[in-house]
Amino acid sequence: SCAAAWPPLLTETDPTGPDSVAAGLGTTTRTDGSLQVTYNGMPLYYWVKDQAPGDTTGQNVGGVWFIVNP
Repeated sequence: SCAAAWPPLLTETDPTGPDSVAAGLGTTTRTDGSLQVTYNGMPLYYWVKDQAPGDTTGQNVGGVWFIVNP
């Protein structure tokens, strides 16, 4: 159920973002060979209940999920 609620943020290229976070962006190879985006070495995920750009309802879910905040 966790993977359904928090799908990984995947990419096929080097990730990019605003200057305030770009230096921390990277990737890690998952066991299936796909590339998951990381921030300061931590894997990034989507929150399935966020439906539009700017939605942040995943902030602090369960006291362990936090949004990358530039």
